[in-house]
Amino acid sequence: MDEVPGELAGYGPIPADLVRAIAADATWRRIFTDPATGCVTGIGPRGYRPGADLTGTVLARDTTCTFVGCRMPAWRCDLDHRDPYDHDHPDLGGQTCAENLHSLCRHHHRAKTYGGWHPDLDTRTGDTWWTSPTRHRYKRPATDVNPDPPPPDRPWLHTPQPDDPPF
Repeated sequence: MDEVPGELAGYGPIPADLVRAIAADATWRRIFTDPATGCVTGIGPRGYRPGADLTGTVLARDTTCTFVGCRMPAWRCDLDHRDPYDHDHPDLGGQTCAENLHSLCRHHHRAKTYGGWHPDLDTRTGDTWWTSPTRHRYKRPATDVNPDPPPPDRPWLHTPQPDDPPF
């Protein structure tokens, strides 16, 4: 909280006010240095909690709980690690990144954590595949954040899509 400039990796020195703005949404990691030489001796583990930008990205991407058929809005859900974060060995456990985070309502978060359900993300399509305790698999399609809305003067009009359920 002083006026000392910072160093932005890959860019160079930046002013203190910009350092503070970036730090407000940063994932902090410890950098260990040798007190005698100032040389870096190690980097601390990545953080468990995502910053505001990462949280916003995941909530916008998911829009609802990612469990099959759940319609709980993402903003009311927990942000969960698909592969569990290892608090004892953070560099070995599931990392805090968009690919490993998803929105789960409290009920389905508990089903995953204690009920034997396991999610897998298809990074090619964005779909989430859930495996039940009995090894059955269910697909939760990725959310289309830009669907073609019906014209405002005819809200009942809907263009049928190949994956629409039959009437």
